[in-house]
Amino acid sequence: MLTLRRQAFNFRNRLFDPREPSLPFPTNPQTVIAAAGRRLEEFARLQGVDLAPLAQSVGIDVAELSRSDLRINLDAFMRLFHLLEIVSGDDCIGLRYALHFRQGDSGAFGFAILHAPTLREGLRIYQTYQRMVADNAHFDMVEEKDDVTIRWRYTRLIDYPDQYTDFRAALLVKVIRGFLGPGWRPRAVALLRPRPRSTVLHRDYFGPGVSFQTASLNTLSIPASALDTPSGNDDPRLFEMMEAACRAALDAIDRSRDLRLQVTEQILALLPWGEANLPRVAASLAMGERSLQRRLGELDTNFETLVEETRRDLSDRLLGTSTPLSEISYLCGYSNASAYSRAARGWYGVSPQTMRQRLRGHTT
Repeated sequence: MLTLRRQAFNFRNRLFDPREPSLPFPTNPQTVIAAAGRRLEEFARLQGVDLAPLAQSVGIDVAELSRSDLRINLDAFMRLFHLLEIVSGDDCIGLRYALHFRQGDSGAFGFAILHAPTLREGLRIYQTYQRMVADNAHFDMVEEKDDVTIRWRYTRLIDYPDQYTDFRAALLVKVIRGFLGPGWRPRAVALLRPRPRSTVLHRDYFGPGVSFQTASLNTLSIPASALDTPSGNDDPRLFEMMEAACRAALDAIDRSRDLRLQVTEQILALLPWGEANLPRVAASLAMGERSLQRRLGELDTNFETLVEETRRDLSDRLLGTSTPLSEISYLCGYSNASAYSRAARGWYGVSPQTMRQRLRGHTT
């Protein structure tokens, strides 16, 4: 522990040494509602950490973190969690912050869920309007006879997602506990993040069924019979008002953002699932298939072209890393490595292995 704290102290000194270059500012255009960090400064202070210089190093003004009408860069927010982990020496910091967070801190989104008539309706609100809170997460539910599996993931274009993954997973459990009781724990939780040094906090909060990096998605399982559990806070009129506010807020977000970018984000999230198709993306954007194709046509493109461009761009980026080719194939939405290799030859004129060697030689 002493060594870890010394490393954190040294890192902190280096981070804010004016002779050292600052961390590169993220360029990813995806955003998160600023109020997701509403209690982060107070929480960091309780951990003995001054949040302001950490936030400044990634381009975030802590004074803006209390605003529910403002969005900030998602990559920067995840980097801020990562810095908190390093400086505090706590690789469970995202989960601890979730315990400090209140559901109403996310505005109309949180209040709509809080006053939903049943858990099923609460999860529908979560699925339909979660883009109000953050871009880049694809969320869906697979309902079977006895179980419901909730699935979500972030694209590989986001750096340092581990603490944010814990944070969002814990908030989802909080949502469900609002209907099933404070002692409820999921049947199983799979988190797409490295196993922490100690799993005590995770097992205490998520239950003994929590696992780490054992699946390609973040997943959480609940009994199907629980979906119709009524809420103790059911208020039909307030629920209707809050959902209307969510709908208006999401419409405003979509109007302010380029449709091509929105479609590309959904494709990136769905490629690893093999579900980057027009019906799924149109449904995620609350649009009809014909309407989506028509609007893309007005931008001189189409859905199939965007899928191909997104695959190529993702391949370009990942070939410059140490990511195994088998994983690149999966992330780009190909059923096997041979299919990816054929596509890569079409893009580059050479195999992906040769292209990787060329990229490394160019970097050198």
